[in-house]
Amino acid sequence: VTWKPPPREDWNGEILGYYVGYRLSSSEKPYMFETVEFSKEDNKEHHLQIMNLKTYTQYSVVVQAFNKVGSGPMSEERKAHTAEGVPEQPPHDTTCTTLTSQTIRVSWVSPPLSAANGVITGYKVIYGPSETWYDENSKDTKITSSSETILHGLKKYTNYSMQVLAYTSGGDGVKSAPIHCQTEQDVPEAPVAIKALVMSAESVLVSWRAPTQPNGVISQYTVYTKADNAEEPVSQK
Repeated sequence: VTWKPPPREDWNGEILGYYVGYRLSSSEKPYMFETVEFSKEDNKEHHLQIMNLKTYTQYSVVVQAFNKVGSGPMSEERKAHTAEGVPEQPPHDTTCTTLTSQTIRVSWVSPPLSAANGVITGYKVIYGPSETWYDENSKDTKITSSSETILHGLKKYTNYSMQVLAYTSGGDGVKSAPIHCQTEQDVPEAPVAIKALVMSAESVLVSWRAPTQPNGVISQYTVYTKADNAEEPVSQK
């Protein structure tokens, strides 16, 4: 709060100091006052920093000078908002739904206005594979202004953990508790380390290793063979 002394002709004596009153603009309670000593420098601007106020709340402020006789009239009331803070509660009712082998939908409900401490401008969805959730470098973040989003480009047949937070111009709020969803199975990649060993004039032993990315639970393998002069391969499971 800043102010200057009244005109010299209105002092009616020597000013000793000022009373600075403040209260919630929505309240009818009496002002709470703090005292500021008068500065004898001519027309010097006085100031007071009022502490321990509520976040993102409108306050009304008045100032009155006093001398040894008593207090003068109060100034015109001024109103101002304290700055925005961070949401003190996480989004609630967070849910996830698996859509495909690489997409998951995440939805939530915004924190209550009483806990927002400002204007919620968006949300951050933090997500990553559950098995490496402890590693911050394995996590990604998606920012959105709506109350749901779809995560794309996920690993196939992988369990994911997700958290959601709301943010204001004051910063990020509290994260929700992690929720978990697994992407669906998909077709596997090709087997690796394939080898063929001639066993006899009529047989070949074929060996391989499972795909690096099975993308699900492998239930069987199909081996295709084709003679040099054949048009279509023959399969054997």
